[in-house]
Amino acid sequence: MRVTAALVVVLVALSLPAAIVNAQFDRSNTMIGAFDVGPGGGPQIFNPFQATGGHMWLAKYFSRLVVYDVDFTRVYGDLARDWTVSEDGRTWTFYLRDDVKWHDGEPFTADDVRFTLELILTPEFGAIYGSQYTIIEGAEEFQAGEASRVSGIEVVDDYTLRIRTKEAFASFLDTLAWTLFIVPEHKLAGIPPAELMQSDWWRTEPVGTGPFKWSRYVPDQYVELVRNEEYYRGAPKIARLINRYFADDAAAVLALESGDIDFTYINADEVARLANRPNIQVIEGPSQVTNYIALNLRDPRFADERVRQAIYHAIDRHAIVETLYQGAAEVVHSIFQNPIYLPDDLMEYEYDPEKARRLLAEAGWNSSEPLELLTYYTDPLSQDVLAAIQGYLAEVGIFVEPRVVDVPTYNATFYRGDFTLSYRGLGSGPDPDTVRPTYHSAMVHPQGLNGPGYNSPAVDEGLDMGRTTFDQEKRRRWYQQVARAQNHEALDIYMWASTRYAALNKRIANFVWTPAPAGSRYDDEAEKWEIVAGL
Repeated sequence: MRVTAALVVVLVALSLPAAIVNAQFDRSNTMIGAFDVGPGGGPQIFNPFQATGGHMWLAKYFSRLVVYDVDFTRVYGDLARDWTVSEDGRTWTFYLRDDVKWHDGEPFTADDVRFTLELILTPEFGAIYGSQYTIIEGAEEFQAGEASRVSGIEVVDDYTLRIRTKEAFASFLDTLAWTLFIVPEHKLAGIPPAELMQSDWWRTEPVGTGPFKWSRYVPDQYVELVRNEEYYRGAPKIARLINRYFADDAAAVLALESGDIDFTYINADEVARLANRPNIQVIEGPSQVTNYIALNLRDPRFADERVRQAIYHAIDRHAIVETLYQGAAEVVHSIFQNPIYLPDDLMEYEYDPEKARRLLAEAGWNSSEPLELLTYYTDPLSQDVLAAIQGYLAEVGIFVEPRVVDVPTYNATFYRGDFTLSYRGLGSGPDPDTVRPTYHSAMVHPQGLNGPGYNSPAVDEGLDMGRTTFDQEKRRRWYQQVARAQNHEALDIYMWASTRYAALNKRIANFVWTPAPAGSRYDDEAEKWEIVAGL
């Protein structure tokens, strides 16, 4: 009886937030989702220039100049209706929509785009992807405080913007789709950049141009958005959109099964069960994310290449994919997944514990101190993966202890290089330049996302030349050089790229979702999502 009573208390406690949330809204025209559950999420991080994930949710109320289609085959306009690029690849002219209003009714203009770009380039603001824009002409002078505006950003008129870069920038459209959420100058210009990053504005009164408008935020519980009746593509069909927060992925799945929410990310081991539910649709797609073990390359224990190669040989990646992922992943040997960027001479580092022990002995490895293995993955599957990695490494004399933290703690720890090992994921995305902020030696935090201290001349050269080369064959060869150097030098321990899944209540129609790095850089046409009566 005591066990039964305790279980009832736990179930009631778990159901209270759902009951509280659901009781407030007419579910007939309200969609509730766990939009920030899973590896693409960024729970309760509302500043898009601080968020390494959660872009799917941010794109519900902020907009970008350009977006990908859902298959990542082409880029088309969002706030920009068209653009041109000069023959030398250095001057981009964007022609903006003239029918867009901010959520407070003010008109959107080219000055808002200029303001957003200059904000990203302001060192005091500390935008996490700011390094991607330092290629704009005049960025150095602006960052040094020697100019009032970036010379390469020119407002031609209210709906025309010209951007000049120091070199050809072949991946510019990809960068814009990935990182450039436009914010309102009239709302933010009065806040000093040094204060703006952590300002309450992002979580109390953010104003965007997206299909939904900010309504309410209850910390640790949910965010409510309401329909933007004046959205430039037409008012959304759904009246309210709710983003529910959950302590773990499993709780979100239970809420989906009970009908308390309509959407969530799910793990591979949950697919079979949910696929048999008549009211649930399982959606799948390639993750575009490579899971790997990052090593703090400043740590002298990893200075010898043989130690890094030994870690590779110690882990049976194929066995983990077959048993834990049930085949829903593919072992990889590079950060890139697009085969055109993979050279033929990548080392495959097959499972060979004897070779791992020999390499460690040759390198003089004698550390019996447990190494911390930092991660932000909280789901049960990832915990099993970490346990398997821990066991494999222990067999060759490398002892690790997993440490699981929330995303904000992880970002603060990893990017400042305050870690030993980290199990993480990085999106290579549709364009390989995406990885430049992580791997270029000039992008050590806070200039970029290089927390491990990567410093490979071959990698730097390939990244620099790849982003400035429009010739696709030459560009392919430069990124193959990057892949080869990373692989041969064992800069990371590349593990696998998995299929990822989401689950949707079938009462939601016209829903568009596919796995994407950081959660989204594609057009999910949220204004067309619809609730089907009677389901």
